[in-house]
Amino acid sequence: MVDTLSGRGTYADADGFFKLEVGEGAVLKVYALGYTPKLAPTSPGREVVVKLNPKAVTAEEIVVSAERQRWQEEVGSEVRLRAEAVRLAPGVLRWDPVKVLQLLPGVAAPNDYTAALYVRGSAPSENLVLLDGAPLVNPFHMGGLFSTFMPDAVGSVDFWLGGFPARYGGSLASVLSVQSKEPERFGGAAEASFLAAQAYLGWSWGSIAARRTYFDKVLPLLVDFEFPYYFQDYQVHLNRGGFWATYFRSLDDLFFNFYDFDYYVKMRWGNALHTVGWAGLAGPFALRANAYQTAFRLNFDDGYTRFDNLVLGNGGKALLAGESWEAGLELEEDLYSYLYSEGAAAGEFTKTSWLGSGFGEKKLDFGALALKLGARLAVYRGWRTFWRLSPRLGGKYFLKEDLALKWGLGSFYQYRVTANPQEDVLPFVFFWLPLLEGQAPEEAWHFNLGLERWLGPGFTASAEVYYKHMPIIHDYRYYYEVADTALQNNFDLVHGYSTGLDILVKKDVGSLRGWLGYSFNYSMRYSTWVKGWYHPHFEKPHVFNAVLTKDLGRFSFSVRWSASAGNPYTGRVGRYREVYWVGDTLAFRWRSVWGKRNALRYPAYHRLDLGAQWGFRWLGARWSLSASVVNLYDRKNLFFYYYDYSQEPPVKKEVYQLPRLFSLGLRVEF
Repeated sequence: MVDTLSGRGTYADADGFFKLEVGEGAVLKVYALGYTPKLAPTSPGREVVVKLNPKAVTAEEIVVSAERQRWQEEVGSEVRLRAEAVRLAPGVLRWDPVKVLQLLPGVAAPNDYTAALYVRGSAPSENLVLLDGAPLVNPFHMGGLFSTFMPDAVGSVDFWLGGFPARYGGSLASVLSVQSKEPERFGGAAEASFLAAQAYLGWSWGSIAARRTYFDKVLPLLVDFEFPYYFQDYQVHLNRGGFWATYFRSLDDLFFNFYDFDYYVKMRWGNALHTVGWAGLAGPFALRANAYQTAFRLNFDDGYTRFDNLVLGNGGKALLAGESWEAGLELEEDLYSYLYSEGAAAGEFTKTSWLGSGFGEKKLDFGALALKLGARLAVYRGWRTFWRLSPRLGGKYFLKEDLALKWGLGSFYQYRVTANPQEDVLPFVFFWLPLLEGQAPEEAWHFNLGLERWLGPGFTASAEVYYKHMPIIHDYRYYYEVADTALQNNFDLVHGYSTGLDILVKKDVGSLRGWLGYSFNYSMRYSTWVKGWYHPHFEKPHVFNAVLTKDLGRFSFSVRWSASAGNPYTGRVGRYREVYWVGDTLAFRWRSVWGKRNALRYPAYHRLDLGAQWGFRWLGARWSLSASVVNLYDRKNLFFYYYDYSQEPPVKKEVYQLPRLFSLGLRVEF
C-alpha cells in the first residue's frame, strides 16, 4: 500500500497486517495481486481495515510488483506454491499439495505408493506439517495417491526445505505450512473421478469441504479383485472479524478377510484437529495467537498381533510482530499411548511429555545486504528434562539487481521418534513415541548456500548447495534385528550427514507455467549395530522433474516427466532353517541371511504423465472435463524383490510400481 500524499509505502505480512506513518488527511492506495486496487482515507494513529474485491489480473505492473517484492524479501530455503501454477499437474485426481511437493528439487519420493516427503536425505517423520498453525502428525493416506489435504480447501502452501525460521521448531528436516482458503464470496465446487468424489462450499466467512474414495466400491466392478479400503476427509473453516476456527478429520479404513486361510487384517487410523485463533493489532504491533488439539490414532488387528497407538496433543502459540522483528511463545502437552500384543506376549505404556519454547527473530537491512538473526530456546520434559538452544541465521546479498546470494545455518531438535524401520516399503502410517528412556533429542545442523536469479515476472532460477550434519538420530531396527520387548532397546543410535545440490527454474505466471528441477543428494549414516557406514534406504542420488502446463483458454494441457536413480536396499545372500515346535510337531521355516546394509541399488526410475482439461459453461456454472494418464509408456519401475520359498531352489521375483493408469474426472464450479 502507498500513501498517495507522501509517496511512502509498505507491504503487508502474510496475515494482511501493516504499519505505515502517515500525515493528516492521508489516502492509502492498496494493491494486491488478483484484486482491484482501492483507496482508503486515514489519519495518524488510526486503525484502518481495507477489504479488496477479487479481479482478474490484467495489469502487468501489479504482477511485477507483487512477485518481485516477494522474491526480494525471501531469505532461506523457502518455496511458495501458487495454486494456479500447479492445479493442472497431471495425476489420478487433481493436484494435491503434498504430491506436488514431491516434484520439487530437494524432495524425493521413494516409490509411487506413498505421499510421504523425504527432504534432503531425511525421513518423513522428521518433517513438521501444519494446518492453520496446528500440527498434523500423520497427513497421509494409504496408496500414495492422496495426502489428507483437499485441494479446494487449500489457500496457500509455504514449504521450507531447510534453515526454516525460529518460529518453527520440533522437527529436523522441513516445515510444511498449509493455510485454509479464505473465500471472498459464496461459491462451491464438486468433482468426481474413477477413484474419489469431493465437494466444497465457501462463503465470505467460512468454508466446508468433504471427500471420500470408493476403491472398495469401484474396483470389484472393473476387475476380479476386492480391495476393502476407503478413506474420507472433512474440513470446516470459519473466519470472521480476525477470529478463525478450523476442524479437520481424516479416517482410513482397511479390512481384509482371507476366508480360505482363516485370517484377517483390520486397520483404522486417522487424524482429528481443532484449532481456534485470533489475528489483529495489539497497539502498534501485529498479534497472532491460536490454541489447538490434535490427535492421531492407529488400530491394527490380525487376530494374533494387535497395535493401538495414540498421540494426543494440546497446545498453543502466540506470535507478536513488528516491522522487522517477531517474537513468541509456544507450549504443547502430548499424551502417548502404545499397546502391543503378539500371542501371549504383550507390552504397553502411557506417557505424557511437555514442550515449551520461546523464540525471536530480527531482520536487518543494509542496502544490498539483508540479515535474519534468530534463536529458539526449548525445554522438554518426558522421562528426562532437556534444555536446547537453537540459533538461526539467514542472509541475502544482491550481487546485481536481479542476482542474489543467499545463505542460512542453524540447529534443529526433535522430541519424538517413530517405531518404523527406515526400510519400510509402504510407510503410509507411523507408530509415534516420545523420547524413550535413555534417548536424547534428535539433532541436526543445516548449512545452505545458494544463488537466485530474477528472469522476469514470476520467472526465477535458483541453485543451492547444502550440508546437513545429524549427530543424534534414533533409528528403529529392521524387523529381523528386533529382539527385545523393551522398545528403547530396539532403537539404534546413529549419526550421519547429507549433502547435495538443488537446481530449480520456475515460472508462475502466463499461459505457460511450471518448473524444471534437478537434485543431487549423497547421504550416509553410521551405526555401531550395523558396524559401519551405510546409505539410508530413502537416498536418491539423482532426481529430475519437469512439470509444464499450457493454458489455451477453454483447453489446457499438462505434462510431467520424472527420472531418478534407484533407492539402495539390503540384499539376501543366503538362507537357513529355523526349527520350532507346534504342539507336539516339529516344524521349520526359512530365514534369510542378509548382506551389507543397503549396499545394492534398485534400477533407475522414469515415468511420463499427461493431462488435459476442457472447460465450458452450462446451466450458469463452470464445468470442466479432465483426462489424465499416469505412466504413459507403461514403464516397469521396480518396487522391490522377494523370494518365493514354495519353490526349490527359491525363485527371486519382482513387484513393480504403478502401471499405466487412465482417469476421467468431471468438475463443476459456481
